[in-house]
Amino acid sequence: MTEIKVQEFFKTEFPNFAVYNLYRMVASYVDGLKPSQRKIIYTVMENDIRKPIKVSQLASKTSEFTQYLHGEVNLQGVIVNMTQDFTGTNNINVLYPESSFGNRCFPQAAAARYIFTRKSDNFDKIYNKEDTQLLPPQTFEGDDIEPKYFIPILPMILVNGSEGIGSGWSQKILPRNPKDIKKEIMRHINGKSVRQIKPWYKDFKGSVEHIENNTWEFRGILEQKNLTTFEITEIPPNISLDKFTSYLIKLEDSGEIVSFTDFSDPGTNNFHFSIKTKRDFTKKKSIEQIMKKFHLIKRVTENFTCIDENNEVREFQNDSEILLAYCDLRLHYYDLRKSKNIQQKQYMIDTMMNKQRFIDDIIKNKLKIKDLKKSEIITYLKNNDYLQKDKSFNYLLNMPIYNISKDQFEKIKKELVKSKSELDMLKNKTQNQMWIDDLK
Repeated sequence: MTEIKVQEFFKTEFPNFAVYNLYRMVASYVDGLKPSQRKIIYTVMENDIRKPIKVSQLASKTSEFTQYLHGEVNLQGVIVNMTQDFTGTNNINVLYPESSFGNRCFPQAAAARYIFTRKSDNFDKIYNKEDTQLLPPQTFEGDDIEPKYFIPILPMILVNGSEGIGSGWSQKILPRNPKDIKKEIMRHINGKSVRQIKPWYKDFKGSVEHIENNTWEFRGILEQKNLTTFEITEIPPNISLDKFTSYLIKLEDSGEIVSFTDFSDPGTNNFHFSIKTKRDFTKKKSIEQIMKKFHLIKRVTENFTCIDENNEVREFQNDSEILLAYCDLRLHYYDLRKSKNIQQKQYMIDTMMNKQRFIDDIIKNKLKIKDLKKSEIITYLKNNDYLQKDKSFNYLLNMPIYNISKDQFEKIKKELVKSKSELDMLKNKTQNQMWIDDLK
């Protein structure tokens, strides 16, 4: 066993652990993911998982595919959290839930060996393969693993929110409505200032109010039916049926309420309670006090600490700062995508032009291939400045004989006209327009 002095430990080992622990627990503002989540996305993307796979199997595959070091059981829980789609979880779940992943009333999912997941219908729209090829790669012990970050079409850190506590830092970002986020992105693209976006949970029927700075208040729905009867039809997000029922049981046991009846329907994620009180209950309390007594008001203060594109801690003041930083980086990657697409399209055009010229040379007997050795044909191609592809002329030499015809020449000619038109359109399209097209 290696011994280390306490002073040396706090100078070397502990700071390294603290940095690594923070990196694991706090999500990136770029893709809204923590390392374990990013490994899962990468595994699903690279293996194109469109058919249902057991959560336990996906965890094993991810562990092997990305050199995950912290146990498959932990990954199973991460996959479940990324897949759930009821109120209080994901506004956009990039993995699709097949079978019992829990619900708002009872959020506990079934065992990982009994539940299945796959790519959601939104997966490929959010994580465009064209961008993935441009991202900074990472290796671990000589093996390729997931990139440093992804660059989704929307800032997923704001779409789904994120929460985590690392060494010395914490993160608490509430989710926002994707439609509101798109509106603010469009404002930024059009040169207007972005506005604060109110937190939003899918299918939450209560209200959200801004208190001060980064503090928000979520309020359930309470209706007074008569002097002694109240009905609750919505509660704040992230409170399960069991937890809320325990609040009411305590009020009943303490004599503050007479009784309550639970009409909630877990199948439809609807909360519904009827509460009986004494006559003097409302005389002593205002509606605001009653709301608090029934745990229908929940305050949350956001903390916008994130990991940035350089794997360093970055403290944002609000959601607008995150959105602006994300937009700048996202537009940079549209610039990279445009350059690469232009390069690929030009290369394709050059290849087609060389095929056309090769066919034309043969038809016009400039190149009499039947009388020449392969080496002599290659010499001809080099002397006439033909394009090499993958350092060879095989794309020409291996053409089927029926492609060396006037018909094929005319076909390539038409394709060239179309491809050159597409190249001109690509060159003229701005990065802003590319993003707008994706958002549509």
